[in-house]
Amino acid sequence: MTHSSDAPGGPPGAHSGSDRTFPVRANGAGALRRSLATAMLADLDRLTDRAVDDIRAHSGTYASGAPVTREDLWEICRDNLLRALEDFGGLAATGGDFEWAARETGRRRAEQGVPLDTVLRAYRRGGRVLWQVMAEYLRVRAGRDSDSRDVELDMASGVWETIDRYSVAMADAYRVAQLELQSRQDTRRVALFEALLDGRADDPAVAAAAAAALGVPPVDRYVVVVAAQDPAAPPHPAPALEARGMWSYWRPRSGRYAGIVRLPPREAPAGRRTWWCDRRSPWAPWSTGARRCPGRPC
Repeated sequence: MTHSSDAPGGPPGAHSGSDRTFPVRANGAGALRRSLATAMLADLDRLTDRAVDDIRAHSGTYASGAPVTREDLWEICRDNLLRALEDFGGLAATGGDFEWAARETGRRRAEQGVPLDTVLRAYRRGGRVLWQVMAEYLRVRAGRDSDSRDVELDMASGVWETIDRYSVAMADAYRVAQLELQSRQDTRRVALFEALLDGRADDPAVAAAAAAALGVPPVDRYVVVVAAQDPAAPPHPAPALEARGMWSYWRPRSGRYAGIVRLPPREAPAGRRTWWCDRRSPWAPWSTGARRCPGRPC
């Protein structure tokens, strides 16, 4: 990564002598926005470094480098700052519509499992850095007079309006991606659950994948239950079992409910896998019809 040399104390891209200032046309806020955006885009890499350092300094998640590496964060920050400055300054977009980077951020962070609140806080930190750098440029602007200060103050609302629009786009994309991920995970859980019921738990790969998808240990005591629902009973047995300290997973199957119930622990030979079925229901008023299959998983 290469950066321009900067005058001590000056904003990114501000150099000593007459080059330290940038021109502003006489037509008010629009011209000032364009001038600010153009000047800051000229030193985008250093602005990105500053935003990334600030985000990592205020977030343990991002500072840890997992699941978001510094390189990943830097790339996303640069894209967001580029498009935000182009949008803020009314400049021609250099790569797609202005919300693309925000939507990409939301999608990627959802897939990485970064909480939405953490991502939104990073956006606010990035917006704060963006405004700080703009303020530094404004302080050294050529031709600045008292009449221009109201215009300059209007820049703050413009910056936060842009950040707000990006935050909304990012959060919307995050939620959509989260729903899509949940749908894929649910589909995978159902497929692996059906594989267990079809007798494929003898396959270590299937058993391990099912345990990971369902979030339970691959070696434990489980009951496979097929239940006909009593119309007077609750619509799902899981809450009743959870109240007794038992995890369960249920799916409708052939007009009934089929489920796997994890039983409370008991002493058993180390390393022994105990999968078994029972005709007795561990709750009422459910009736069960599970087949007994001693000697092998079911």
